Amino acid sequence: MKKILKEWRTFLREADETDKPPYPTGTGARGDKYIQGLQKRDILKQDALKLELAYHIVNIFAGFGDSKGFLENNVALTHEVLDGLKSLADKFVKTSEDVSNKYFKLYMVGAQREKRGSRQKIGSVSYILEAADFYAAKASFEATEEIDFYVHTLDNMLEDGDFNFELFESPTERRNFFDTKHRSAGMGTGGIQQPPNLTPEQEIEFNKMMSPWALAARQVLDILDNKEFREKVKPKEWYNILLKFSEEAYKFLTYLYNLWNDKTGGEGYFNETMVFTYKDGAEHSLEEIERIKKIIDEIPATQEETLENLINRAREGDKEAAGVARQMLVQLKRAKEAREMRMIQLGRG
Repeated sequence: MKKILKEWRTFLREADETDKPPYPTGTGARGDKYIQGLQKRDILKQDALKLELAYHIVNIFAGFGDSKGFLENNVALTHEVLDGLKSLADKFVKTSEDVSNKYFKLYMVGAQREKRGSRQKIGSVSYILEAADFYAAKASFEATEEIDFYVHTLDNMLEDGDFNFELFESPTERRNFFDTKHRSAGMGTGGIQQPPNLTPEQEIEFNKMMSPWALAARQVLDILDNKEFREKVKPKEWYNILLKFSEEAYKFLTYLYNLWNDKTGGEGYFNETMVFTYKDGAEHSLEEIERIKKIIDEIPATQEETLENLINRAREGDKEAAGVARQMLVQLKRAKEAREMRMIQLGRG
């Protein structure tokens, strides 16, 4: 675990606050005017909301955040808009043509001197995500697989109720977190390396598999780097976070082991090393899962956890549990719940 966390600390290193890009005043002012104009258009309210969500999503990917919490207040609609963007990104990779829908445009700028999606660039090529209804809202990517990874990462964050988009804000942090360039193990960059000759579909699958692990690792590192939170976090909560990280690591490293084995057969020193590295990492993660589960099982329940368990048992008809819960609730001056337990004791619950 320490080895994995050490590598991930480098991979997800928080950038200095001074690296954060200032919001361009001109674009920001035009954006505010655009949002105000949406409210006056003769379109359905939901369509206006989705257009505004597309604007905010592009701005988040460009590193400008969501200071007004618009995504947090419209999570269900955001998932719908992101689903459309996933399909659009998939089409962009498969067709090598500029694509668009009601909310986004995806296109390439610069000389076509690379195989689309490849990071082995010879010329200056960028891939642009633009809000279809507001050309000034744009985000630039170095490779097509980055777009898919950004979208899935944001989707996973919303699913987890994580609305802290600082991950996208600093250029250094974005580069460390999202960079999926071919890397060799033990170089302090996470030890992640794709096998050669992945198809566009396999590139997309790689990003989907990597994103949950990266987010789980980020959660661990956020706690390690936050002394105040680290001192307040309860042992069981901390070990559950570590358990989630180990479970995601096991899934992703098992996937990497199988992917390298299928693509290369482990033939040759380098390929053999990669197959062994990810197989060993997956086995270590599985050992960590079992170890952490045992620790969690041995952590004494808190008073609140004990009380919650008693209340649940009482509501299922356990009168003895109701009596014990009632005594605890009376001591805690939680009169309403204490009365409920009393009624269950009397058979009237």
